[in-house]
Amino acid sequence: MKFKKKLNYLIVGYGTIGKIHLKILSKFKNIEKIFVVEKDIAKHPKKKINKVHFFKDLKKLNLKIMKIKLASICTETETHLDIAKYLLNNSINVLVEKPLAQNSHTAKKIINFAVKKNKTLFTGHVERFNPVITKLKKLFEKNYFGKIYSISLQRIGPEPPKLKNRDIVLDLSIHDVDLINFLTGDTNIFKKIIKIKNKLDVYDSAHLILKRRKLFIYIESNWISPTKFRTIRIIGEKKSADADLIEQKLNVNYKTEFKNKLGVNKINSKSIKIEKKEPLKEQLKFFIYSSLSNKKLSNQFALKSLKSIGL
Repeated sequence: MKFKKKLNYLIVGYGTIGKIHLKILSKFKNIEKIFVVEKDIAKHPKKKINKVHFFKDLKKLNLKIMKIKLASICTETETHLDIAKYLLNNSINVLVEKPLAQNSHTAKKIINFAVKKNKTLFTGHVERFNPVITKLKKLFEKNYFGKIYSISLQRIGPEPPKLKNRDIVLDLSIHDVDLINFLTGDTNIFKKIIKIKNKLDVYDSAHLILKRRKLFIYIESNWISPTKFRTIRIIGEKKSADADLIEQKLNVNYKTEFKNKLGVNKINSKSIKIEKKEPLKEQLKFFIYSSLSNKKLSNQFALKSLKSIGL
């Protein structure tokens, strides 16, 4: 997809995710200028970046003269409401990095304000744009696995939060909570959430468990593993699957009619072809095109993910 119109884009927040937004957006040929707001001047790059301009205070910018129509909010979750309302009030379409807010009550305020201002709002649950997830969603809709018995997800790695008092469930586990809701097409309320302090001053590990009828769902998240994993395992009546969200690989296992000497059905395994894509790039393209076509996007999925963890 290509968009012809030259655009100016605003990024609020220049932490880890803000930098990735900038890296991707700077490669879009039709993005003419990118304005970055970061209150911590120490984070501003010393060398000038082509077509990128840095500022400290959002409210000192003349957004209309700067002709900004699109923005990404990449700041701390508790700041999302005020920043989103300010941008929407200035007729700017807004992408808010997940989670939309620190609780469902505040998330509703942002959603309702976007509706009131008739602007496009989108919550960035980026894993929805991972091609492995896109494929799995299609397989779920076709009942490819048969009756699902269990789904387990791992999101672990040696990446502790840079900010204090971070909630691992709200910051990390919510990726997989949203994926479970997306894949199953349901709102799954996790009644059992276990948070543990192992090495850090904050809760650095979390285990979320749900048993609904005959479906068992388990999510493991941590910031302390020496290795990084983003995996999903699905056990179904007909087939099982192992997905690697980092490598973007999907393998399926299924029984055959042939039996070995012990009379046990042989298991066949096959790799499903996945066209690799950069999920955040796909998310940004989706947001930009939706905004340019004045498409109003539902953010109920973001609300449901917060309700799923009791917020």
